[in-house]
Amino acid sequence: MISNILKLWRAFFILLIPLMIMFYPVELPAEDKATVETEAPAEAEEPAKADEPVEAEKEITVEEVIEVKEVRPLPPFKQEVLFEDHFQDNKNKWMTEKNPFFSTYIENGKYIISQTAEGSIRAVTNFLFSLPDNIDFIIEASIEKTPARDNLGFGLIWGSSDINNQYRFYISDNGNYSIIKREKGVTSDIVAWKKYKETGEQKNKLTVLKYGDNTHFYVNDEHIDSVPGLSPPGSGVGFVMDGKQAISIDYIRVTQIEAENPDSDIKPLEPEETPVPESSK
Repeated sequence: MISNILKLWRAFFILLIPLMIMFYPVELPAEDKATVETEAPAEAEEPAKADEPVEAEKEITVEEVIEVKEVRPLPPFKQEVLFEDHFQDNKNKWMTEKNPFFSTYIENGKYIISQTAEGSIRAVTNFLFSLPDNIDFIIEASIEKTPARDNLGFGLIWGSSDINNQYRFYISDNGNYSIIKREKGVTSDIVAWKKYKETGEQKNKLTVLKYGDNTHFYVNDEHIDSVPGLSPPGSGVGFVMDGKQAISIDYIRVTQIEAENPDSDIKPLEPEETPVPESSK
């Protein structure tokens, strides 16, 4: 009799326990519940990518920096060379100097500028010719850098009246460029350092072409930028480099250009248009 009653109670509790779980769920402890709530779904975690640097994810390509567009070419030019030097001698009286920290000299048909001091800028300018106001011109030079150091700039000076008033067109071995204005000794960016391309070359041809109100910039005959409204304070040209490195220049040339048919119906180039000069093809 007693055994039968125990069997009935056991059966009753076996049926009762599932019903209690169903209608009275057990609440998680506070610590465990907080852990569950802080695990956001994947969609909520996506905005964190905004803080990640683009450079760490992929390499910047030329197309991502320079907008490719179809443009009409410049008109044919009459050209007159105003100044040219292939450095077979020093007839144009470039600065030559040798000391433990800095040296400039002509050797084997090249003008060489070398510096052993870190963190300084070296600029060399020639003022032996006069560039008349309001003319169009091309300034080009072939510059080789040794040794290659990606984070150091070097380039071309133009429109200089003295060391404190000039424009500078910089490039670096890792494919960046900048355009600098120096006015009354104060340096400012016209175009801050910007990616254009990795050339893999130590020798580069730099070209500055002024046509109308716009000045256009080329590296190895490839157009990389245009800037309107630059007003060179003088006509001096030369070279600039940053830090401990050496550059050698094969040649520099300044050419005055003039449209062959100034009365034609060719409209002035807009600032965003890219020229294709005959001398750069």
